[in-house]
Amino acid sequence: MKQQITVGATLLFSVFGFLAALDHENGWLLVLVAVGLGAFGIAVLQSLLTRFNEVVKANPETGYLAIKQGLAFFVPFVVLAIVADGFFEWHAAQAFFSAGVSALGASCGAYLMQQGASKVGGFVVPMVWALGCSAIWMLLAAAF
Repeated sequence: MKQQITVGATLLFSVFGFLAALDHENGWLLVLVAVGLGAFGIAVLQSLLTRFNEVVKANPETGYLAIKQGLAFFVPFVVLAIVADGFFEWHAAQAFFSAGVSALGASCGAYLMQQGASKVGGFVVPMVWALGCSAIWMLLAAAF
């Protein structure tokens, strides 16, 4: 399941890299950055969830299911970004990425809270991860 989640995350993140690449000269570098951020970001999230949640420590599958649910909530933002860029020519991938990653973190946290996770480990950790991931993406997208 871990590999499926990593591949799914990298594909979803790469869409944002591709949309951002359309507006930049070094665009394909942004796609690679997005793929790396997707794979690395999900690994970091799983690591953080394991470290700060007794529920995930006891059953690592719970962490993967939480991330899987979070990625399901990320998909609509990917679709919205594609529609906005493709049909309306609104180059708003940054905004959709930030909103999508926030939805991913919130959904992941909600799932963990349902499973009995602590408030800090279940909600604060995924949301801090989402804030950090969003900030890193914005800085990298602006740098290239």
